[in-house]
Amino acid sequence: MLAPKDESGGAPNLFFFGLPGVGKTHCGEVLHHDFGYDFHDGDSWLPEDLKESLANGHGFTDEQRDRFAEEIARCIFQVKAAEVELAAKEGRLRRPIAIAQATFKRRHRDLIRRAHPDLVFVWVQAAENARMRRLRERDNIVDTALGSRMARDFEPPEQEKHVVLLNDLDDEPVEDAFRNMLDQAMRTRKIAVAG
Repeated sequence: MLAPKDESGGAPNLFFFGLPGVGKTHCGEVLHHDFGYDFHDGDSWLPEDLKESLANGHGFTDEQRDRFAEEIARCIFQVKAAEVELAAKEGRLRRPIAIAQATFKRRHRDLIRRAHPDLVFVWVQAAENARMRRLRERDNIVDTALGSRMARDFEPPEQEKHVVLLNDLDDEPVEDAFRNMLDQAMRTRKIAVAG
């Protein structure tokens, strides 16, 4: 599939990154509900000072981003260990994990990749009008103004191993799209899901 199967024989562990409003969390939730993934929204790991920055309409400082990247890597270790323990207790194979977190900077994705070389990084993208509409419609700390400013800070992956998910589906069921995504990724390393 996207990467060699892990020792459990299951699907690859995925890390969704990209701008606010592209659908990273939605992707993870679909994989959780329809494909058995153990999904975690990286925003739930935000330290309080980073939550406060967002609530005040600000982005993160370099120091905050550096610290949060280390926290993400640490939390992923915890998630993996908890899944190994639970699988052993229940007598089943481990579930693959999916993480969703914007992770704007290459150095932070590299830090996480070095700590977790098994993760397949998936750059989730959406058309700008769809992204802005989603930010307007959802109840989230990142509004359209902050979402626009944050886009200027995002560093697209260059020379980074990743696959791309074009997530322009809004009102259609996405289960078939994700099956197609996995199939396409096996063949092309580029994923396109369009409505």
